[in-house]
Formats: sequence, C-alpha cells, structure tokens
Amino acid sequence: MKTTKAGRTIVLPKLLKDKIDRLEFTRIQREKAYKICDLILSKQLRDDHGYDSYIDLPQGYLRKLFGGNYHRFFDKLKPDILFAESWVNADGEYKEKYSNKEGSGQSKRYKIQADLLSCEFDSACYQDKINRGDKGYLWVAGERFEKRIVTNDIASLQINKDALIERAEKYIADISRSNFKINDEISEMRFEVADKITGYKGFTSLKASLERTTQTNSLIKDDRNYFLANLDNYVKKKKGNIRFSYLKSIEMLCNHSCHYANRNPENNRLDHNMTSLSSTLLEVVMDYNNLCEIDMKNSQFTLLAWLMANDIQFIPTPDFKIFAEHAAKGSLYEYIRDEFVLPNRNDAKAMMMELAFSGHKNPSPNKSKLRKIFPSIVTYTDEYKRKHGDNAFAIYLQKEEAKLFIDGLYHELKKKGMWVLTRHDSLLVKKESKIFVSEFMHEYFRRVNLECSIKM
Repeated sequence: MKTTKAGRTIVLPKLLKDKIDRLEFTRIQREKAYKICDLILSKQLRDDHGYDSYIDLPQGYLRKLFGGNYHRFFDKLKPDILFAESWVNADGEYKEKYSNKEGSGQSKRYKIQADLLSCEFDSACYQDKINRGDKGYLWVAGERFEKRIVTNDIASLQINKDALIERAEKYIADISRSNFKINDEISEMRFEVADKITGYKGFTSLKASLERTTQTNSLIKDDRNYFLANLDNYVKKKKGNIRFSYLKSIEMLCNHSCHYANRNPENNRLDHNMTSLSSTLLEVVMDYNNLCEIDMKNSQFTLLAWLMANDIQFIPTPDFKIFAEHAAKGSLYEYIRDEFVLPNRNDAKAMMMELAFSGHKNPSPNKSKLRKIFPSIVTYTDEYKRKHGDNAFAIYLQKEEAKLFIDGLYHELKKKGMWVLTRHDSLLVKKESKIFVSEFMHEYFRRVNLECSIKM
C-alpha cells in the first residue's frame, strides 16, 4: 500500500530539544532527529528499561525509517546527544560496539545523554509515514474508525496537572530499599539476571549470583526482575526513571496536540495516552472524572483456557479442567498460592507470568512447580513457543484479547454512543454506566462462549 505523511506532535525534554535545535540541520533533518530521540525514549519505556539503557538501532531499521542517507543527520547527533555503547581497542581508541556480528544484520546500541533528560518538556513536531487513506483512521472490527473518536474522549477529561504531579512525587518519595528483596531475602533458586556492573545478562543460580555480590553491590529483586547493582544507585536511578516517565505522560495528557490513538502493529492492541498512563496516575484521573475500571480477572489465563478449549488438537485433561475452572472463577492465583503455600497472591501471579513470558527453555524452578499441578498447561505453552518463537505466545494472547476488547466490546459500546476507553484487558467507563457495561460484558462473553469473572 502506498504511503503518505502526517504531522505528529510529541514532547521531548526541553534541554534535548534545545540542543537539537542549535545544530545545523535542515527542517527535515531536525524532524528526523526529534523522531529518533522519541523512538529511543519510547522503546526504553516499552521494554521496561531505564533511560540509561542502550537500545539496538539496526542499520536496516534506520534505513527503513529515514532512508539510505540517514547518516547525514544521525552522525551529527553523536556523541553530544546520542551516545553509543563503546569498547576500547589495543591502541586506546573508543570504538562503537556491535550487538551482534558485523554484516547485513549489524546493530549498534545507543542511548540519549543523561544530562539532557530534564523533567521540563517542550513540544516538537515531525512528519510520520502512514498508509495512504488511513490518515485520521484506525481499523476496528474490520471498519475504518476515526481516531478522533478516541482522542475526543481523552480530550473531554478534566486533567488536574498539579494533582497528578503531586501524586507522582509522593509515589517516588515512597520508593526505598524496602520495595525490593535483597540478597538472602530472595528465595528463588534460578532466574535471569542483569548485571549492571559487567553488562552480563542471562540465566544463573541464586548461589552464583550471591557469590558475585560485594560490599558495594547487591543482588536485587524488583518485581519479576533481578539485577546485580549498587543498591543506592539502583534506587536513585529508578526514582529518576519513574519521575521522567510520569512527568512526560502528564505533559502529553495535558497537551491535546499530543493525544494519540493507534493499533499496535505487533499485537493489535489499541494504544493511546491512557493505556500508557501508570495506575498511580490513572487513579487521579479517575477520581476527577467519576470513572471506574471494569476488567476481566486473571485475563491472560482465562483467555488461554478459552483458546485451549477451542483448539481441536488439544484434548482436555483433568488438570486443564481445574485450571479452566479457577481461571473462569477468577481464583487461579489463589489456588496456586494455596497449593504451594506462598506468602501472597502476587507470588502466584508472578509464577504464571513467568510461565507465559519466559522462553520455553527457561529452566525455572517455578515452571517445574507449575508442571506438577498443571502439566498440560506448561506443555501447551512450551510447545507453542517452540513452534512459533518464545515471544509469539504472549503476542498470541494479546491479539486474542484485542479481538475481544477492541474489535468486540469497545466497538459495540461506541456504536451505542457511550464514553468508553480500553486499557488492554479492561474498560474505562463513567460510574453511572458501570452496571450497564458490566452486564453488557457478561452478555458479550456468553455470546462467544467465554467463561470469566468481571471485576469492577
């Protein structure tokens, strides 16, 4: 399909934008510089990296986005704006490091200079390629759907910027050492760790990780992620990353020109300002606008049970029936917690998320435990990943979720003229519509023969 261009408004750190603006660029080159910086920051957030992490920028990717002469603007950004991951050769010269073998697939890694990532923002515009005829439109339920239907609903919200910033700063102030498990507090025996000191990333044992700790560096468990790092530095960087991310989201929410709505080409989800907003900030927006959120309990695994039940090649087993029953009731995590005598529900949820999102060769003890009670579930997920790729399983679930929540529920509710926004596996609605929407969701899921529990 032929492409055309459409203007896009973003926000960038003011120091970063000012530095780009001072370079000897043509208008087009300047816009490309805005775009690549925005892409790096967005990818760091999307991949749950800190803003000090390097991002792969393959040559083929850069050529596709900016054309074969991308070096004309890209090289001017180095090293004062874009900083490449480097190594020192025998002559003491700094060389940009390749993340894989040189050749057609060569890829270097970059990040934006940290001193430019101020939390004061300024708007910037660039021209972006879109499919001709799709300007201002999405495809929802096989129909062209105007983006402004989504963005107008966002624009209609009352946004109290001061209240959002106050909530963000309170959340950040409360982050401390107690938010993380450190060294001997960690009970998992095997996991993937990222060593912030050496750059190593891979699966290892708790014993080997503890042996690599020192007086200044600790093994840190942050949610489902593990790091070897200086604890004080880690907490400081995490606070900085969250502040930057939260304030950037607030700025985009307050600036109507920065409201956006797009179907994600990878998983078909509907991405917009409210899907990228943290739950901490979402609470403030909901309070000021009399909103509530209605979602499906343990949705990923409710969908998995539904998909397995409809897979003609899968023969239901006794353990599958138990899995499907608890997924439908919304009690799956509680069942796993009780089976393994875990401290809380979140530990059980973490086990299931690891099963869904880790590689099929992951030698995790959690997978071994789950195999004891749900052998058919573990086998089914591993086989899918082995056949289609490790990342494909999560994308598979997300695509099915998008069919139900966006092409189904959202599409039908908007046809009824309702104010509604999707947040992946949930719907944001006005509180006065809560009962109607929850009953509508139950009826819709009955139509598609999906047993589930709704939380509101």
